[in-house]
Amino acid sequence: MADRDGGAEPHPARTFGGDDQSCSRGAETDHEDRLTRSDTLAFFRKGSTRGGANHGCLLMHGFTGTPQEMRFLGEHLYSGGHAVNVVRLAGHCTSIDEFERSTWLDWYGSARAGMEELRQDTPRVVAIGQSMGALLALKLAVDYPHAIVGVVLLAPALVLANPWVRRIGPALPWLVPLLRQRTKRIQRGERDVADRQARTQSPGYRQVPLQALHQLVMLQKHVRRLLPQVQQPALVIHSRQDHTCPPSNVSILERSLGGPVRSVLLENSFHVISIDVDKEQVAAEVAAFIGSGSGSIMPAMS
Repeated sequence: MADRDGGAEPHPARTFGGDDQSCSRGAETDHEDRLTRSDTLAFFRKGSTRGGANHGCLLMHGFTGTPQEMRFLGEHLYSGGHAVNVVRLAGHCTSIDEFERSTWLDWYGSARAGMEELRQDTPRVVAIGQSMGALLALKLAVDYPHAIVGVVLLAPALVLANPWVRRIGPALPWLVPLLRQRTKRIQRGERDVADRQARTQSPGYRQVPLQALHQLVMLQKHVRRLLPQVQQPALVIHSRQDHTCPPSNVSILERSLGGPVRSVLLENSFHVISIDVDKEQVAAEVAAFIGSGSGSIMPAMS
């Protein structure tokens, strides 16, 4: 994992390039190593029972990402005594073909299974999601209001910054079958991370299947309708310099969520804030929001 020593730099050009179809972190790393790095694997750690059971923390990565982007935060929460389950969402960090076949219901199934695993250790679960993972956290909060006691939304992806995705999103179900195989996937550039070292070390797919993008758009529409039903306290952390999901996501949540909302705007990071230059602040905010497991989940809400 990178830290502030990696240094922030201007955002890399938002061009598409590269043809890597694996879960890649750079041209210098071979295919086998990219897929078997230990920090890309899901992990579960039971919490401490000192002073009573703490919360269970379910951490969900973003679209095309891996558990690696949630590991620093997960380790921080585990050190505070919480049970931690960092899940790998279906279709991610396997192959681009498997990702293309996966649906948002598959991604949600991974999140739900992770929640159920945590509930064997503690009945109080906080759903923590980054980008697309934040959408899954919101759906869990609606579907399991007694199990999910709070949500943490890191750079939530209710709305994407790229205008062409918003324009063609409704047409994707009809468009994708008409395209030739080689045009059904788009190349993506480097990850939206300010810290140069963290950006280089962060794995993820270098292609985005249009079918998977369509699934993301459907998940966005589904979750937008659910927002008033989310009654649990929510912590929203977003960067003003996010090039992937605009800060307007914060105002949407502040207007629409049914429960109390605490919002934090970062100044230095880009999109993947859990590994970027403000990652220590992010971890501290999340830990304070969850609290010590003494019953009240959010001392930071007062």
